[in-house]
Amino acid sequence: MIYLIKSIKFFILFFAIFIGNGLLAQGPTFGDDSSNWARNGECDDPRFEGSGMASYLIDSDRFSDATDCEALFNLGRVSLIDVNEINFGDDSSNWARNGECDDPRFQGSGMASYLIDSDRLSDATDCEALFNLGEVSLVGANEIIFGDDSSDWANDGECDDSRFEGPGMASYLTDSDRLSDATDCEALFNLGEVTLVVANEIIFGDDSSNWANDGECDDPRFEGPGMASYLIDSDRLSDATDCQTLFIQGNISLKATDGINFGDDSSNWARNGECDDPRFEGSGMASYLIDSDRLSDATDCRLLFEQGDVALVSGWTPSDSDYPSSDDIGSNERELIEASSGTGFFVSGQGHILTNHHVIDGCQNVEAHIDGEQHKVTVIAVDTINDLALIKSELSPAAVFPVSREAPYLLQDIYVAGYPFGDQVSSSVKVTSGIVSSLTGIGDNVSNIQIDAALQPGNSGGPIIDQHGNAIGVAVAKLDHTAISNLFDAVPENVNFGIRSSVAANLLDLNDVASPDADITILSQQNLGQRISEGTLYLSCWMSPSEIDGARFLRSLFEGL
Repeated sequence: MIYLIKSIKFFILFFAIFIGNGLLAQGPTFGDDSSNWARNGECDDPRFEGSGMASYLIDSDRFSDATDCEALFNLGRVSLIDVNEINFGDDSSNWARNGECDDPRFQGSGMASYLIDSDRLSDATDCEALFNLGEVSLVGANEIIFGDDSSDWANDGECDDSRFEGPGMASYLTDSDRLSDATDCEALFNLGEVTLVVANEIIFGDDSSNWANDGECDDPRFEGPGMASYLIDSDRLSDATDCQTLFIQGNISLKATDGINFGDDSSNWARNGECDDPRFEGSGMASYLIDSDRLSDATDCRLLFEQGDVALVSGWTPSDSDYPSSDDIGSNERELIEASSGTGFFVSGQGHILTNHHVIDGCQNVEAHIDGEQHKVTVIAVDTINDLALIKSELSPAAVFPVSREAPYLLQDIYVAGYPFGDQVSSSVKVTSGIVSSLTGIGDNVSNIQIDAALQPGNSGGPIIDQHGNAIGVAVAKLDHTAISNLFDAVPENVNFGIRSSVAANLLDLNDVASPDADITILSQQNLGQRISEGTLYLSCWMSPSEIDGARFLRSLFEGL
């Protein structure tokens, strides 16, 4: 039955294409006069173009100004936008030919609910059919208010307005350049080099308000000159057509972002559809956060904030400082509490230990737990970009992991050692096994590898080990199941990541740490287990109460692993 329904739907879509190409057409279908602006001497139907068109168009007036448009059509003052003038592209999208238009250059009731920029010009069959049915239309430059050229980077050939995205965008964006680079952005928009991102990302709702389609936005989530003078809360998400049109034009904006400094897009993970700024929390957050991304993922975080998919971490207000103030520090600050934990492993006979930077970041004390005893360690060096830390204890290790300088290979058998969930399950080291499933990490990050061995919170900083007992990587992160399942409607299985050992070896070299040469003999299971037991350490991070509040505030120690 499902296939039958789909077949009927595609028959209708393809039938529409034939009509649009003129094989069966007898002339435009003008519709009726249900528009509020019908019979005013101008054509308000956005399917048309020409000198007889109204200066202000909304999508809900399609097929709704028949008398005006037909008269002007017969006078030659308006004509249908020629479908042959539109480059629909090809069907290379993963979502092509599914009955929805996935190309973000379009808008309307026939659009897919989730759009990505890589689908531009990649869903031709669907978008052309729906265009001919009147269910989608091109987002036109005449509907967008581009603003002025007050940006310091105006007229440089790149679009600096953070409302847009695409290959024509500047690499560095600031929120203050919204509506401030008009000449560049309009030119690049008309070339197809940039598109608006905001309108497709905001949930506008429906038109169930009694005041819907009156040319004013009645949704109290917004503000601006395009707003109705009288607002009621029941109209939230209930005036979609008006609010979306006015939002695209720049006549209204969401109230929600008032007072929040979203910063810029300088993060390595900016504009990837996830918020990487650790000041926020929610379903739209990246699964792995680092403190250096504060104020550095503006476009993603703003859009997800406006959608309601992220919110500022509880306790944060835009006027707060980055950390709790000295007034918040009470008399109990001398007391240190175990705030978080991770894993480390010995890499030299002198007691040097490798772990992740995020395991020890912000800790007043870091302690290594060995044979039921706790030993304070010293931080020697950190690599914040690659999330590595080199620390040292005064212990003489019973076992040391050689750090391999060889490149890992696909399907290589590996083991991961660590202390998932800290010592809450048991104080013994835990081991999982798997393979190297990809030679790059997220976003083709060549400093990472992907593995299918299970990782859990607490595995951070643990060794990824080959059959010879060499460390070929450092466990660092896993995909967030909730975020990925919401995005792709599928639960990721065993998609975990580690830092390549060659990157870790560079950190050792820079600090004159001599790690043993890599073993070439395959170890027995017993000998490998002994090296893991004696060379892997449980690490605890100790903070004062206010520091713990600050760490939760920053989320740097409480995300990922």
